[in-house]
Amino acid sequence: MSIRETIQRAPAAGRTLPVWWMTIAAFAVVITYADGFWVTSLQGAVGAIERQHQSPVERWLHDSTLMLPLFFIAVLAAILIARRLVGRGHGNVVKFATTALLITVLGTGAGVAEMAASSVYDYHLQTQHLLLEQHLGHSHLTTPTGAISQPTAAGCAGLCASQRETFNVHVRAVSYGSLVLLITNVVLVAWVLALRSNRLWRGSVATAESAPPVVSRELSLV
Repeated sequence: MSIRETIQRAPAAGRTLPVWWMTIAAFAVVITYADGFWVTSLQGAVGAIERQHQSPVERWLHDSTLMLPLFFIAVLAAILIARRLVGRGHGNVVKFATTALLITVLGTGAGVAEMAASSVYDYHLQTQHLLLEQHLGHSHLTTPTGAISQPTAAGCAGLCASQRETFNVHVRAVSYGSLVLLITNVVLVAWVLALRSNRLWRGSVATAESAPPVVSRELSLV
């Protein structure tokens, strides 16, 4: 009997999460491609020349599309956390503010992670280029666009100084880029939230335990 009841209750246990998937998709798509634009712009400004084989638009669409699942998960997590925190017993202002804050924080975190990973890869390629120049005996070591010459520290000149300047350029670029991502996401989240404010999450979904047991006619006669 218990096995039969478990089979009959399975559909209730397989219900989807209490969220509006279109709302999550709207947040994820807007944030992904907006943040991807800034990541591509940063890479074009201070990135390695070896990665310039595609046009900026192609690189932006390609990289942003690859990152879309990560941003989708980040938005889904933010909405589920917000629903758990302020789903009941709170006014609309608290509900919207909490949701906007969580989506902005998690979405920006994903964008900063993408930007940092891109910069780390660029730095790796650029340092390899510097090592090659030294190996070939070039007296002038180039640094990425935007680099500012800094006084060399004691014991750090030539290749060491060029690598340090390259590293500093990427640190500054990621720092400024993170601020731009945050501002962009605040504006975009507020805009999407205004359009989908009544479709953030669904009401409570009855669990399998709370649902009345369904017993077949054959079992009821036992």
